[in-house]
Amino acid sequence: MKSETKIKLLSIFFPQRCPYCREVIKPCQIGCEDCIENLPDSIFTKIVAGEYRVWAAVPYQDSYKEAILALKFGKKGAYAYPLAKLMAQKLTKEVDLKSFDYITFVPLHKETFKERGFNQSELLANTISEILGVACLPLLKKTRKNKPQHKLRSDKREKNVRGVFRCVEKKAVNGKKVLIIDDIVTTGYTLAECARVLSVSGASKIYAMTFAITLPKTT
Repeated sequence: MKSETKIKLLSIFFPQRCPYCREVIKPCQIGCEDCIENLPDSIFTKIVAGEYRVWAAVPYQDSYKEAILALKFGKKGAYAYPLAKLMAQKLTKEVDLKSFDYITFVPLHKETFKERGFNQSELLANTISEILGVACLPLLKKTRKNKPQHKLRSDKREKNVRGVFRCVEKKAVNGKKVLIIDDIVTTGYTLAECARVLSVSGASKIYAMTFAITLPKTT
């Protein structure tokens, strides 16, 4: 069953709510009218590891921060669709979909997945895949449970993710253009490591897209 059909059926019993203000909205909308009007027009861009481009839909702040954290830790799985739909809309304005052969996502370690019950990046990736019509494949596996990146200083994060991922579909990756989906980008070391592993496995071009991005602090 397609996501939109499922959402419309569920909304009969569980009305969909705006992920930013919690107001009841029509099924499959990305938000209420006021929140949509206040969404940033532009897409945010970051280059990680000096070569991999990351796009983000919104800054990691205020109601956008609350929405992605509610999905990630608050078990608000219903938010995956509107957040992913916004990501897809921003992405299609930025790049030709022919730029990608596959969509994939940053994996969780099996213990973390068992504890949480889902991978928020996988939920976003599968929804974006359905909306854009680009196949989503689980190309990466996390082989070691490292410390959560958000609990470390920025100078410790690169070492923390080094060597924790491996490519599980090398034949599928070889010569292909891949889009990696994640929830938030801060330093970009996690995405850079995923991109490095895919590149070593033969991917010809790698991009990444997140829902939110941490902006540099201003004084």
